[in-house]
Amino acid sequence: MNKTTEPSESEPIETTAEQCLCPDTYPDWSDTTIDIGGYCIHRMPMSCFFFMPLAYDLAVAKQTHNIDALGVEELWPNFTMTKTSMFKGYMLRLLKAADSPSHHIQFLPSPFHIHVLLHHGTMGTINTTVRAQQTQLIDQGRKPKSLLLAHLSCPVCADRKGGEKILVMRHWQVNQKLSKRIQTLTKYK
Repeated sequence: MNKTTEPSESEPIETTAEQCLCPDTYPDWSDTTIDIGGYCIHRMPMSCFFFMPLAYDLAVAKQTHNIDALGVEELWPNFTMTKTSMFKGYMLRLLKAADSPSHHIQFLPSPFHIHVLLHHGTMGTINTTVRAQQTQLIDQGRKPKSLLLAHLSCPVCADRKGGEKILVMRHWQVNQKLSKRIQTLTKYK
């Protein structure tokens, strides 16, 4: 005979919201260009395979544990910027000023310009946003460099946060040759 029991009030109920590692607060940088050079960061490497992070949730949890163990404070808790590559990548978190001897605590070089767009959707549909952003930067005479992504919601918390959202951040540098070429092309139009 199968007997089902209701959990008592003293037993903790594990919910899926507790498993979500998405940030509750994050910077309002959508459709802006900002310089985050000089920011104190916590940088942690992660493994990738053909630009796909391996065990991403585990890596984010490990970084959270490391930040807590160091006793440093984040500007936006759990706001994780990821950069992937062929086999290795890294995760960045912005910190308040931190005096720590840890090799994970670093400062971003100055200037470190990023152009930010908010993508409403999943990784499967992000290519249109990335292409539009890259075209916009080139049209302004800026050379696109590394691409950073910050997942603001996941399938677990998407309904609560108004859908899946990814902050697409493209690091760029000024390119004089590209700027001159754009100016001459617009001059003859």
